[in-house]
Amino acid sequence: MRVPAQQADLLVADRVSIDRRDTLAFVFCVEPGWLEAQACLLSESIRRFGGALADGPIYAVQARGTQPLHRDTIAAFTTLGVRHHAGKFNTELANVPTTNKVFAVTEIEQIAVEDFLVFLDTDTVLLDEPAEFLLPEGSDLGVQPTVRKFRGSTGIEDPNDPYWRKVYAVCDVPEPPYVRTMADKVTIRGYYNGGVVAYRRAEFLGRRWLDYLRRLDPVTQSDRHNLDQIALAALAANFPDRVALLPFTYNYNIARRSEFIGEMRRVDLDGLVHIHYHNAFEAPDILARIRPALSQADERYRWLQERLPLPPSSSSRPWRSRGHFLKRTRTQIRSWWQSLPGGGDTSARAILRPIPGPTSGDARNR
Repeated sequence: MRVPAQQADLLVADRVSIDRRDTLAFVFCVEPGWLEAQACLLSESIRRFGGALADGPIYAVQARGTQPLHRDTIAAFTTLGVRHHAGKFNTELANVPTTNKVFAVTEIEQIAVEDFLVFLDTDTVLLDEPAEFLLPEGSDLGVQPTVRKFRGSTGIEDPNDPYWRKVYAVCDVPEPPYVRTMADKVTIRGYYNGGVVAYRRAEFLGRRWLDYLRRLDPVTQSDRHNLDQIALAALAANFPDRVALLPFTYNYNIARRSEFIGEMRRVDLDGLVHIHYHNAFEAPDILARIRPALSQADERYRWLQERLPLPPSSSSRPWRSRGHFLKRTRTQIRSWWQSLPGGGDTSARAILRPIPGPTSGDARNR
C-alpha cells in the first residue's frame, strides 16, 4: 500500500490483498551471542503470524565471519526452515555493525529467486500478515520514515542540511521529496529507518545500497552508526516516484509507545503487523509495564509473554573479529531456551505449539 508523505500519520491502513503469484523472502542478520535469541524469536514469529507469507524462505545472514552459533539456535533454525548463510561478507565496515544488513541483502539477492526481498532488523517480530511487503505495481522500494528527526534536515536552513547536500552530491542523486517523521510529525528530507526495507529483487537494489554505503563512508566522520540509513536515504532519492511508505503498523517502536499521539498511541497488538523492540524485551515483565497498557487478553500478548525476557544484549561491547563470547553469554542463551514452552525442547511441537485459548490455563534513536 503506497502512503503519500503527507498522509504518513494516517490511522491503521487498509490491508492490501495478496497476489498469491508473488513470492517473498525474509532476510535478517545473526551472530553468536545475544542476537541468536532475537533471531529465533523473529523466525518463529514469521512462521506463526505471517499468514499467507509465513512459509516464505527465511535467510539468517552472518556477515562478519563463520564463528559457530549455539547448537540450540541451529536446531531451531532447522525446525523453522531458516537458511543460515555465514561468511566474511562485511570486511570493509566490520566495526560498524549496522552496515551488516547492506552486505546481507546484497549477498542474498544474488541467490534468492523470490519476487520480493524484505530485510528486518533482528530485534523485531511479526504480529500479523505483512501484506504491504508485496509492493504495488509502480513501487520498487518500501520504507518508513524515522521515528523522530534525529540527524535529518528540515531544509536549507537546518544545521544538518549541508551534510545532506553533500550526501546527494557524493551519491549523484537528486534532492528527495520531504516525508513526515512517525512520532513528532516533523517534515524532513527523505530519511528512513533501517529496521525494515522491502524491495523488488529483480531491481538488485542491495548492490546500489552498498555502492552508496561505500561512497558515504569516507565523508561520514561521526554518527557512523546510522550510515546504513543515510545510504538508504540516498537509495530512495535515486527514484522517488517508485518509493512506497509503509504505514505505522510496521516497524512500530513499542519502547516509544508513550511518545506517540493519536491512533499510534492507542493501537493494540492486534492492530500491529510488525514491531521493533530494540532492547526493551530484555526487561522483566516488559509487556505489563508498557504504557498505554496493552490488552493481556490478546493472543499475541500471551505468545510474547511466554518467550520473554530475552537475554541481555552486549551492544555496548565492541565487536572483535577474533574474540570469543563470554561463557556467561552462552549460559544466558541456554537459560532463555530452557525458559521457552517445552523447557528448551527444539522440536516443532515445542517451538510452534498452539496458543492456549482464553478459557485455558528504551531504545536506540533510529
